[in-house]
Order: sequence, then C-alpha cells, then structure tokens
Amino acid sequence: KQNLYDPFVQRNLIEEFKEAIHVFDIMTYGPFMARFIIDEIREHNIPEFWDALSVVMEALPFQRGLDILHDEMVDLRRGDPERLFNVCREMVEGTNFGVAASLRMAEYFEKV
Repeated sequence: KQNLYDPFVQRNLIEEFKEAIHVFDIMTYGPFMARFIIDEIREHNIPEFWDALSVVMEALPFQRGLDILHDEMVDLRRGDPERLFNVCREMVEGTNFGVAASLRMAEYFEKV
C-alpha cells in the first residue's frame, strides 16, 4: 500500500528542475546545459527534453538564449514545431521586455 504522504509518490520533476537550476551559475553553465539538452533532443526527441530546454532557456538572459537558438537552428528545425514554439514562449515570458522579445522571436521564426 502506498503512503499518500510520501513525497516521492507524486513529484513534478519540471518544478524541481526549475528550483535546482538556480544552484548553478547560469551564465557559465547555462549554455552548456542548453546545448547538451539540444543534443539529447537530436538523438532521442523525448518530449521531456523539450520541457527541460524550456526551463534552461527561460533562466538564461534572453539574448544568450536567442544566440543558442540561432546556433542550433538546424537541429531544432527538425524537431516538433509546437515544442520549439513552447520553448520560445517560455523565453519571452522569462524576460522583462516582452514586446521586444516577441518581435525578436517573430524574426527567428521567419528564419526557421
């Protein structure tokens, strides 16, 4: 019988990852994390990797995340467009300059 008060019965791993990512120096390790996750998406294309990429990209400064998207455009283009849109939406929501970020994302999607 399962104990309903056991913290491991129901876990939200994305929320745990959002909390854990702030332990790292995101400016130093964030781009490496993002590129690692993109490599995993290229190899396995598991939906949860897209969720993890959203978390990392939201934590990064917007321009740095956008640079990574441009650098990895070829691999990301092969993935699910809806998931890529969700990553970009999280990046826009994570910035203080939503209108400018939205315009930059629109420009990015024209190239994709």
